[in-house]
Amino acid sequence: SLLLVVVLPISVTAAYFWILAADRYETETSFVLRVPGRSIPLEKMSSFLPTGGTSRAADDGFIVRDYLESRDAMQWLEKHADLRAAYDKAIWDPIWRFPNPFESNSEEGLFKHYQRMTTAKFDSGTGVNLLKVEAFTPQDAQRLAASLLDAAEELVNRLNRRSREDAVTLANTEAERMRQRTLAAHAALTAFRERERLIDPSQSTLAVVQTISRLSMDVAQANVQMSELTQSSASSPQIAQLRNKQAALETQIVLERQRLAGDAQAIAPRIAEYERLMLEREFAEKALMAA
Repeated sequence: SLLLVVVLPISVTAAYFWILAADRYETETSFVLRVPGRSIPLEKMSSFLPTGGTSRAADDGFIVRDYLESRDAMQWLEKHADLRAAYDKAIWDPIWRFPNPFESNSEEGLFKHYQRMTTAKFDSGTGVNLLKVEAFTPQDAQRLAASLLDAAEELVNRLNRRSREDAVTLANTEAERMRQRTLAAHAALTAFRERERLIDPSQSTLAVVQTISRLSMDVAQANVQMSELTQSSASSPQIAQLRNKQAALETQIVLERQRLAGDAQAIAPRIAEYERLMLEREFAEKALMAA
């Protein structure tokens, strides 16, 4: 029992570590991701594109961490860094070489071994990514780590290209939408002018107000004349003429006021619609310039 439980396991373990176990070398690298700033200024809606400068990318840090431990990263090393050859150098080590008796010589087996030899971490507090790569020679460990850094950089650049392309597409879509809105606003304003036969209702309002003002002055003059004739010659036939003139002037004033705001055909509702159309056109033009 002592031989089986103590002596034999210790002897096998000692034989493995002193004779068979291959040296493993680890390359450790730390890096921080910097990506173009993605803030969109609110004032004037002046830009839909990423702003200049760089900023630390926390979300991309987690993406890169997961990528470095993924099958895609392993396949990158197979294609660019001869991963299988680096894992096959521990010829006499039955545990850490690949392939070995405990892992199948397949894509799945290689991926499990890759996960044993590669570690990626991300510290969201500092924004630092940490990569550790093991191999059986220092040169292989450094080469695999450098290739993984290239893979991570290519991934982040691809994400940034996609982000920029999406931003440009969004900006173009918004610009086209604002262009159509501006054309619709101009068309609505033109249709209003053709329907109402008015270029600017405010000018017509000004003319009506001037007419009312002139008629009111005529009414005042007629009142003054009637007052003078009543005092000087109460039986003068001109008094009746002045009264008729005054009544006609006041009737015309009432009609002119009705033209301003008497009913649905008056100028006031048209002015309200015209100002709404002008406001819509102005806003659409500003939005188009911003887009």
